[in-house]
Amino acid sequence: LSRRWKQRRSIQQLSLLIVDELHLLGGEDGPIMEVLISRMRYMTSMLPKQSSDDKQQPQKLRMVGLSASLANAKEVGEWMGISSSKSTKALFNFSPKVRPIPLEIYIQSFDVHSFSGRLLAMGKPVFHAVLRHATEGGSGAGTSVNGGGGEKVKKPVIIFVPSRRQAQLTAIDLMTYADHLDDDSQKSLFQGRGYDADKIAKLTPDLQEPALGQVISSGIGFLHDGMLPSDYSTVLDLYHDESLQILIVPFTLCWKLTNDTTAHLVIIMGTESYDGRERRYIDHPIADLLQMMGKASRPRTNDVNGKCVLFTYSPKKEYLKKLLYEPLPMESHLDHYLHDHLNSEIVTQTIDTLQDAVDYVTWTLLYRRLLKNPNYYNMQGTTNAHLSEHVSEMVETVISDLEESKCVQIKESTNDEDEEDDGGGLVPLNLGMIAAYYYIQYTTIELMASSVSAKTKVRGVLEILSASSEFGTLAIRHGEESRLKILHAKLKRKGCGSLNTQANTAANQLQFNDSNTKALVLLQAHFHRQHSSL
Repeated sequence: LSRRWKQRRSIQQLSLLIVDELHLLGGEDGPIMEVLISRMRYMTSMLPKQSSDDKQQPQKLRMVGLSASLANAKEVGEWMGISSSKSTKALFNFSPKVRPIPLEIYIQSFDVHSFSGRLLAMGKPVFHAVLRHATEGGSGAGTSVNGGGGEKVKKPVIIFVPSRRQAQLTAIDLMTYADHLDDDSQKSLFQGRGYDADKIAKLTPDLQEPALGQVISSGIGFLHDGMLPSDYSTVLDLYHDESLQILIVPFTLCWKLTNDTTAHLVIIMGTESYDGRERRYIDHPIADLLQMMGKASRPRTNDVNGKCVLFTYSPKKEYLKKLLYEPLPMESHLDHYLHDHLNSEIVTQTIDTLQDAVDYVTWTLLYRRLLKNPNYYNMQGTTNAHLSEHVSEMVETVISDLEESKCVQIKESTNDEDEEDDGGGLVPLNLGMIAAYYYIQYTTIELMASSVSAKTKVRGVLEILSASSEFGTLAIRHGEESRLKILHAKLKRKGCGSLNTQANTAANQLQFNDSNTKALVLLQAHFHRQHSSL
């Protein structure tokens, strides 16, 4: 919406902008948020003045930003135009310990070096953590009765695991541990307070996930992103009405869970996950960890506190403590994504010259962080001259790339008096307009323009489409390479290799750990009506 603010009067009339999760500025989608805020501030400065009683007043836009604790909150606030002076105090940065309700954090480390072995070792501790922190003796929610006789109070639990496969395995393990308890009265321990055996029996035949029907009778449910919508909504409904005490989900779904999907206890089962593109295990983003922990800061019950138990690899324990108990450092990554954003501004004629592009960058958080952390951004010095040179060189490189991609044309100035305009104006071309209108990366539109011809067949179109940069972020899970090979072998129309690596048509040269190859195989499977659970 904000890209075409010059044509949209409703955007120009905005008086309040609320930005939640500001700490995501340092994450994968941070550049989008950074450009949005920068654009809104730039828009406010460029709009014509409003007149009131013959007095000229600037267009005012109030910004409200909400975030986790930041190490450089003052700098982020100043970038957003928020005053930090004592007379007009508008910037507040609280300790990471400040939450809607107190959160007790327990960190348990494991010395097992193997990732799979470490997850196996976490199984029984997860079970005991649920018994200790989410099951209390008493006659009411959130209370504990000293002495015997009280009914067990079962509080909701969410367990975050590294993968969809682990979600199913953990659910089966918890069910097995509960069934092998010596006390028969404890076998229904995980059945929630709203558990109805007849209701569960009616729902079980309709579930398409085989393992799900086994575990929900024990009060345990699990979700994953490959689950059918009907099964997904059924499990969530059972958890919300407290038929299930335990909900197990992959950590990647922490942002998809609705605000009412909370718990008294959150267990994070491991802080690493497999990245198929890099063929190694990588740490969960700190923003994801905070989001998962936040599910215990807003319990559905009337508890006075929430609890989070975090299982991790021993060498990472101190590192996690530092991240969780200290304000988050914040850096900009806009310099890696500047091409598409500058292209969109050129298309909307917000940027007409190279100097306009340089001026536009000065509105961003990136510009403010360059001198604060020059080594992080590969600057050659810390003076204003170095800053100006770095920004100019960065903008010129971006514009040159856009010109080579035939998205933008640099129009050389012909008048002597225009010699100071750094080479004249920037004119958007058709490819750049298409990329901006459909939110396509400039590398994708360049690939399509150079590869598609009148003689391109369906097979070639699929290969070109799957090689798009947008598919480069498609997740490759552990063990999917072999499943992709099997699926590829079943297809009537064979793939011709990953275009990212210029592979030839030999099927044995397909790189099945490549995201674009996965996209190619899945597209072919879809058009050939070949079922896949990937």
